[in-house]
Amino acid sequence: MLGDTGEQDASQFVVCPALSKAVRDHQPGFVLIMSDVIYPAGDVDDYRDGLYRPYRSEDPNFRVAALLLALPGNHDWYDGLAGFMYHFCGRDRLPPEAYAPGFSLRSLYGRLFRILWRRAGEPRRETRELRAMSPPTQALSASTQAIEQPGSYYAIRTAHLMIITIDTGIDGTIDRDQWDWLSMVSAEPVPKILLTGKPLVVNAALEPCWVGGRPKRGEHRSSVWELINDPANAYVATIGGDAHNFQCYSPGKSSQRGEEADGPQLHLVAGCGGAFMHGTHNYLSAEHDSRIRHSPKHQFYKQPDWSFPTPADSFAYFAGQLVPSVIRTMRYLGLFLLGVLGAATTYWLAGGPVSGLIAMRWTGRIALMALIILVIFRSIRRDAPRASPLARRVAALGFLLVGVLASSAASQLDPPPFSSYLLCWLGLTAFHCLIRLCVRLSGWWRPADEYAHNSSTLVFGIGLLFLCVLAFGVLWILDPAGGSAIPLVGAGLFFVVGWLGWVLRRPRFSAPGVADLDRGTAERLGRQNRRWHLLGAVLMPLTQVEYFALALRQISLLLDRGWLFTAAIAGIGVLLLIVAAGSVTLVLITELLAVLAIPIVGNYRRGWGLASSLTHHLMIPLLLLGVAVTIVYADSAAARGATGLSLVVIALAGLVLAIERLRQRLPRAYLPISLVVIAGLAAAAYLYGGWPARVALGTTIILLAFGISVTLGHLAFLDAYALLITPGGLDTPSFTPEQIEEIFRARRQTPPRLPDVPANALLWARLTSPGLGEPGGPLQRRIAEIYSRDEPPFYKGFLRLDTTSDEVTITLHEVFGNLPASTVPVAKLRLASKPVASTDPIL
Repeated sequence: MLGDTGEQDASQFVVCPALSKAVRDHQPGFVLIMSDVIYPAGDVDDYRDGLYRPYRSEDPNFRVAALLLALPGNHDWYDGLAGFMYHFCGRDRLPPEAYAPGFSLRSLYGRLFRILWRRAGEPRRETRELRAMSPPTQALSASTQAIEQPGSYYAIRTAHLMIITIDTGIDGTIDRDQWDWLSMVSAEPVPKILLTGKPLVVNAALEPCWVGGRPKRGEHRSSVWELINDPANAYVATIGGDAHNFQCYSPGKSSQRGEEADGPQLHLVAGCGGAFMHGTHNYLSAEHDSRIRHSPKHQFYKQPDWSFPTPADSFAYFAGQLVPSVIRTMRYLGLFLLGVLGAATTYWLAGGPVSGLIAMRWTGRIALMALIILVIFRSIRRDAPRASPLARRVAALGFLLVGVLASSAASQLDPPPFSSYLLCWLGLTAFHCLIRLCVRLSGWWRPADEYAHNSSTLVFGIGLLFLCVLAFGVLWILDPAGGSAIPLVGAGLFFVVGWLGWVLRRPRFSAPGVADLDRGTAERLGRQNRRWHLLGAVLMPLTQVEYFALALRQISLLLDRGWLFTAAIAGIGVLLLIVAAGSVTLVLITELLAVLAIPIVGNYRRGWGLASSLTHHLMIPLLLLGVAVTIVYADSAAARGATGLSLVVIALAGLVLAIERLRQRLPRAYLPISLVVIAGLAAAAYLYGGWPARVALGTTIILLAFGISVTLGHLAFLDAYALLITPGGLDTPSFTPEQIEEIFRARRQTPPRLPDVPANALLWARLTSPGLGEPGGPLQRRIAEIYSRDEPPFYKGFLRLDTTSDEVTITLHEVFGNLPASTVPVAKLRLASKPVASTDPIL
């Protein structure tokens, strides 16, 4: 059994030699792929590189001489499961009417989603030939005939136990039909192992797998968890995929309430069959976090008995990926600011906009737009060679050029107040970084019960007072009339929200920790802490947005550009209005075509399905049409400025989607075609030179400035700048085993304490995996997806199950890529029920 295989790159292929050897040595009855057979969206043609190339090749290292069965994951469902059903079940893609909604008109939202949902394509000739020559559900021997899976969930009778698979879809639940089938096969008095697309126990949390969706508060629903824990159903283990690592939980040793478990003897997560690795270090302190223990979404289970990679290996691996990237990001941002200041210095020395290579009136503007598009497109590619020194130099030069071009173009768009624009942006960005640093130092956003270094009320009060005075001063300086009303409002926002948070986050108990409280008090405390954490996560960003909106209003009035503030607010409304109007229009067109098609196709559902397959491609054109209409009727400075946001966002989204479609269809020619398209758009803007191009350029510069400010503030919130002043902070991260163990030990205490490690190691640890009471962000939450690498060390593996009439032996085959593969015994599960006696092997 191997889970989450379908990455179609080196991280998947590195597992193949060990898998091929294990199949040759042990000659299993079958190989079963659990969850996410193909990334990213289960496309029928991606099976060439995700299934046939790694497991059905003539190369002996890439040849699995056993029949392959599979269990779908959420990624396989993103094309309606069409690719999975074609290759493993011999079924064609869904008919058009399958996408049609019911006759109820209640849900416009649901109908829009059905129109926009990814449609499955017709398999190409090469794909059809590969399946015909070597179907996955046929062993590579002359004596074995191909079989077809009956569907996406099924049961397999072996000589000693029954293996039951369930399809948990996208959201980790099953429907009523599958529940009825599962209840039926579970009633057979034989030992069973349950395989699931999404694990029932994962990352120290219990996911019950509800029937018919997650229950509402106070509602009771059946769950797979209840079924497998019924001793009458004789389940001995559960194995799930989805999480890309290996985790082992043994409820017989310890459970949430400490009693012996009557259900399965083992819960495993085995998703390390090929996809990028998920860390195993992030949930080590979950047991000490009352917000996690008593979350309404997840029921806390317990820490895994062991995992692969080990938490220490996972921690060191991701530190080596993330920290150097943060350092490079700070370097790139520094180069961007250097480019901005360099172009601004040229502007100041010349006494106004200059002509020449750097600041040509339109060439610089169009080059800026093209370069930003290329940088964004390049950044979304997960296979970008981040380790290449040449790529890093090119990226560094790109950031410098973007800074130069952005500053020079801004100086030409509105020359008189350019210096004021630049100084205000730099000042507000610095103030934003200061606010985020103050929030970090105070621990304001975290419950005090679980924060490692709380400040005193006196220190917090002095800091808050200083911040309010500074906020008042910034707005007062920017006020053209010198009034105090707006500055008082801005300072009052920080004062009220600051004190409100400080009161709500205060400790509510005097005991040493949550573990010493009775269950009722601990649950109440957990709910209170969770509420404050969610409220605080909204209040502080909202307060900053309101404050900076006031500052932008003051700036626009101070520079006699009041229409800029009006255009900025209206631009958001125009974008939302265009999206809403486009969505409604798309649904109405689909409904009209469906009704008109009834005489031809015979019924409404088939007509709706055929119509939606056509209108599926109309969303971006409709949005662009809405932008065009807005441009035609924009006859004032504010109205024209308001069109910029929708023009840039929609055009950029359409361009990225078009390039991605070209990449899928023309993998070798898409890049030159994309460059030609971008050059064509640049030439059109150059030749036209009207106000829409200028508005689009100005909006792009504003969005770029906003993104840079937010990124700089987030780095301040993470304390990343401390790397610049800490001895050894800029070195390549390296930890001793003793340092990692000390970091983990400090985080497991309640309340957590600061670990006794060098300052640079502490900073690396905070950036890589923030402990309780320390800030995180997108980098830490999506660290696996962002920092996946196709080079050693890999932490991959698969399971081997050997059965007798008395027990099941589970073995983990570990694959590293740069080290020899190894086998590790996981467990031996006793079989108390009678062996299976049946000639019907698959249900």
